[in-house]
Amino acid sequence: GYPMSGSRFVSDTYVPRLGAGTGLALWGFRVCALRGVRCCAIVQGFRRAFGDEAPGVLSDMLAFARVVGFDGRRKVTLGKPDCARMTADEVSIAAMFAAAQAHEAAARDAHLLWILAKPPTDEVCELVTRIADAFAAQGLRIVPPPAVVATQAAAKPSLSVAAGGRA
Repeated sequence: GYPMSGSRFVSDTYVPRLGAGTGLALWGFRVCALRGVRCCAIVQGFRRAFGDEAPGVLSDMLAFARVVGFDGRRKVTLGKPDCARMTADEVSIAAMFAAAQAHEAAARDAHLLWILAKPPTDEVCELVTRIADAFAAQGLRIVPPPAVVATQAAAKPSLSVAAGGRA
């Protein structure tokens, strides 16, 4: 599960293998970070998944993407929204949402610290938990790649920027 030599993607880690919840969360984050909510596909996709709750969940996801992009102290590497592969940062984002769904605040906060390169505020922690809870309420479980989670702590921060720029 280590990043492939010369690649920003984690080897043998594919979003479709992680289920609908992880796929929707990662796709939603990527679209919000790279395109905002101007993309009609994200609005329709969230409407199908969340029904009447879609505007609130999408607004929260956009707010989180903005926190990462504008308040974070490092650049986060993302794949394009339609990419089946995951970057090391996206693995951490999936693990953060999974920890929030499991009500594991220490793990959620540790991933947020990695993603933001600074301690997360209470507001950011609540935002992430609200997103994770919305997914859980729809039966959308968010899971990180199991083989990668244990090795992520040893990874060095990535300072590269994926196509589309900073999150």
